[in-house]
Amino acid sequence: MHLHSSRRFHLVIITNTKKEGSEAQFMSQIMGFPNTKTIAPPPSGMERVRGGIWCLWNEAEISCEVVEIPQNQAIAQQAHIFIRPARTG
Repeated sequence: MHLHSSRRFHLVIITNTKKEGSEAQFMSQIMGFPNTKTIAPPPSGMERVRGGIWCLWNEAEISCEVVEIPQNQAIAQQAHIFIRPARTG
């Protein structure tokens, strides 16, 4: 079952994923979102153990532009997300 088609979600933001890259793409496809932008968790010692942001959306319904904010490890992760209706025609 695709999340966006069963509940009509067009955008999902998942925080504190502790994951990035190909795993985000895989999970996005499973949940039925063709578009994914990930912001990697900040390094914490030898391993990445906290943070990470995934933005998943359906481009047929909305347009998203995700702008990552440079991170200082002393503060929380942040991003700006510009969301617009999809262009039709």
